[in-house]
Amino acid sequence: MSPTMELEHGDFRLEWQGRVLHNYPVGGFNEYGIRRLQQAILDEAPEGIPWALVEHPKDRAGLTPEGLEEIRRMHLALVQHGCVCIGMDVAPTFGAILRDLVLSELPVPTIVGDQPDDIDTFVATELARHA
Repeated sequence: MSPTMELEHGDFRLEWQGRVLHNYPVGGFNEYGIRRLQQAILDEAPEGIPWALVEHPKDRAGLTPEGLEEIRRMHLALVQHGCVCIGMDVAPTFGAILRDLVLSELPVPTIVGDQPDDIDTFVATELARHA
């Protein structure tokens, strides 16, 4: 096992539904766990086709301070690889932190909330703009 593997924290499951990649993270993520997540998403991302990311941390995942900075970089990288919008299905307190410190800097539309139907509608509308 590599030293980085020993330092990774956080786990996830990825699932495609059409052009939407859903991420179901669990546990506390540090920067190494976020880097592993980013690589897994980039390995799945289609080339030349607009796609969306919806993350579902709810109250089952968290971030270290280093993980918070790394997730900001991860989202910027995903946008550079065709992600046209990002949704976060998350508890309100954590959502406010993510919106203010991570998503507000992105050059694509984002939504943060705890209402999955609202997030799905937002993502479908944004993807329709890139059909």
